Parts: sequence; C-alpha cells; structure tokens
Amino acid sequence: MLLAKIVARNVAAHRRKNAVVFAVTASVSMILFLFLCFSDGELDNIRGGVSSFFSPWEDITCETGESARLSEARKSNLEATVADAADVTAGLSGLPSVMEAFGRTWNTWGNLYWKGSKYLDFRFQALDARDSVLRTKYRILKGSGIESGDTGSVLIHKAVTKTVPIEVGDSVTMVGDDFFGQVSTLTLTVGGVFEPVLDNPNLYNMVILSREDLASFNGYMPDEANAVGIRLNKGVSPKKALPELEAWAKEQGLDLRFWPVSSSDRKSDFEMIFGMIRILIVAMVLITLLITSVGIMNVISTNLHERKREIGTYYCLGSEPPFLMAAYSLELAAVNLAASVAGIAGGLAVRGAINLARISSDDPGFQIVAGGSVFRLGLSASSIAWVVGGVLVITVLTALTTLGKALKVSPVVAVRETES
Repeated sequence: MLLAKIVARNVAAHRRKNAVVFAVTASVSMILFLFLCFSDGELDNIRGGVSSFFSPWEDITCETGESARLSEARKSNLEATVADAADVTAGLSGLPSVMEAFGRTWNTWGNLYWKGSKYLDFRFQALDARDSVLRTKYRILKGSGIESGDTGSVLIHKAVTKTVPIEVGDSVTMVGDDFFGQVSTLTLTVGGVFEPVLDNPNLYNMVILSREDLASFNGYMPDEANAVGIRLNKGVSPKKALPELEAWAKEQGLDLRFWPVSSSDRKSDFEMIFGMIRILIVAMVLITLLITSVGIMNVISTNLHERKREIGTYYCLGSEPPFLMAAYSLELAAVNLAASVAGIAGGLAVRGAINLARISSDDPGFQIVAGGSVFRLGLSASSIAWVVGGVLVITVLTALTTLGKALKVSPVVAVRETES
C-alpha cells in the first residue's frame, strides 16, 4: 500500500516529464499496433479468400480405409476413392451431429480452348452441390451458378472475361492430364461469370465446375470422390462426433476412416507465406520498440538526475535502495503501461474508421499486399500481447540501465543535496 501511494505521488508530482514519456510511448504503441493489425488483416483475407476457396474448411475428413493404408505406406492413393459419393454424403448429412457432408475431388490444372484459341494454366475447382461454404465465397455477375445436379456447366472468373471476350453460353474445352497420366478433354458451356467476395490474383485463373464433371476429367466415374468433407453442427466437437460416424460406417458396411482436421492441417501455402510476413512485421515492431527505449532511457535518466533532492529525502526517511528501485520501476511501468493501453485504444479507433470505409480495389498489386480485394485491419490477441509485452521490455531495460546509477547516492550526499 505504501509503495502504491509513493508511485501515485511521484507520477502526480512530475506530470510534465511523465507526460513526455507517456506521449512517446502511446504514439509508438499505436503505430506499431496498427502495423500488426495490418498483418492480421492480411491473414484474415487469405483465410477468408484464397485458402478457403481452394480448400473450404471442414471439421473431419473421411476417406476409404484403403486410401488411409496407402497414405501410411507413402504410396499413391488416387485409385482408392469413395465410391457412390452422393449416397455417402447424403447418409452422413442425416446424422444428428453433422451439419453437412460433401464430396471432395482434388483440384487439377489444364488449359482452355475457346473458338480455336488456347489459353494456358487454369485451375479447375470442383464444387459439390452440398458444399454451402464454398458458395458463400463468390457471387454471380452474369448468367447463373452451378446448382444441385448441374453438370456440363462452368463458371469463369470476371478477370478472364476482361482479357478474353468469352460470353455466357459459349463452349469451352478443358484439356489436361488426368490423375493417371492420360490426356483428358471435357467440353462445357459457360454458365456464368463469378467474382470472389475476397478477390486475389491467385484466383483469376480459377474455373469452377461440378464435382461430377471434374471427377470425369480426372479419370474417375462421376460419382467417385477422393474424400468426403464433414462439417459438424455448432457445439459438436470432432472427438464427440467420431464414434457416431464410425458406427454409421460400420452399420452400412463401409470401410471408411475419419480424421479430425486440426488448425495446422488447414493451413495453405498462402497462409504460410503471409505468416512469414507476419514474423517480419513482429521483428520490425520489436526493433522499433528497442530503438524507442533508447530515447525513453535518456528522458528517464535526465528526469532522475533532476530528482536527487527527492531521492535524498527518501533516504533520510529510512528508505533502502531496493525499495526505491521498486518504487521508481513501478512508476515507470505505470506510465508506460497506461501509454500502451492508450495507444492500443487509439489504434482500435483508427482501425474501426478504416474498416468502416471498406477500401477495395481490383488492382492485383493492391490485392497481393492486402491479401484480398478489401483492405482491412484485423485484430488478434497476439497483436495486443506483442505491443504490451514490448512496452514491458522497455520498462525493464530502462529500469536496469538507469535506476541503478541514479540511486547510487549515499545518505550523507543526499542530505547535502537537500540542504543546498
């Protein structure tokens, strides 16, 4: 209690000097917090855009027992498909713990032929009729989407139509290699032009078609799937759902394996790339805080040099160096922590204003930097922790480098200082 009173008294008695430290720390904290929020926004855009488009989230992955055994033996499992995928997904979707199940056919690459011209390197994305999440990732600008049971139709990204005058109703031919090394072709009708809700240049060459059509293109029967994705009802954990799923498969006489999907398993190459950028931004934040600490140390050192009379008084009252070290350390910590909180609060206000503006662009450079077509600042507990933790490090460094020297005053010298 005494220590707290002394800290409060010191902060109040030296408002101007503490205000300088407060202003510097708060300004730096706000700027660095916004940098980290920018990184959070990049990752949010990637997760909600490119990553979830290429591989929509699922709680559990289902594959055949043979596929699992081949994977464990590090052999190709392309032939070990889930047969009668429509019946399997329908049966799984009817279980109490399951929100929806959908067939998954691995995406592949190929070329497009349109009116005798060849267009290189398109990614063919399968859309299962039961996959509601993938449907929320884009909107149809022209024509119509791929509905349940639709085959023979394909959706083209709007960026393609800006460079190639493909129209809804045109025929395009997909050409590429299937999963078994054979040349495969498939002629489809352009059913619509789509725009991702969060666009990115990595999505420009995406072509969306039904899972059945892509299965045929990859060398399968239309009702074969490489795996089945399962999304659970809210509040149901994979651990709780597994016995129910396994019991259903056994009852149906199906050799299926169910694997909970961890957060690390869901990470795509894009998330890992922007995760590395996140690490670089965190490193920049820590370096900036370290540089800032030098200036704060100088201010504190000057401040304590001018407070010898005060230090002398404490010595005359019987205070010991450890007690004063604690008092001045807590004073510095109180000012710095209050400043970091103020900086974060200011950053949150700026973040809210920027996100409210909803800045967007079709420029590829903008989309790569922002991680998507909408510039927004994210928010994570780690961003707050890095700023507050960095400020605490500044406090400790300042205390270690300045307080020890400033408090090396013998009681006799302190008395002479107070008498002068």
